[in-house]
Amino acid sequence: MGSAGQVRDWLSWLVKVRILVILFLLGIELVVRQFAPSPVPIKYFLTLILLWIALALFYAILRVVELDPYVEGHLQLAVDLLVVTALVYVTGSLESYFVFLYLLVIIVASILLSRVGA
Repeated sequence: MGSAGQVRDWLSWLVKVRILVILFLLGIELVVRQFAPSPVPIKYFLTLILLWIALALFYAILRVVELDPYVEGHLQLAVDLLVVTALVYVTGSLESYFVFLYLLVIIVASILLSRVGA
């Protein structure tokens, strides 16, 4: 983890990328649903996606407020981990094809946090 300025830059980048990833996941799920039956309950999936988008917008507002970047980074990672866990649970637990999102959270944690924190 670098200086506070570097962490702020990464957090700003992360807000933008998070929204793109969420919309990409939503699009992929909706396209797959058109061509094959999906075991994923659309009600819970859309609820989680909308919650995640709302959280991403909340993170964008936090960027304007400029909290301590280290606290904000920990908050974003913890909430993302909870949302990814809920998404994996709703979409089939171990058989879910969203398990790869844990790797994204780990990569972001290794960028934002210190070596011990990651």
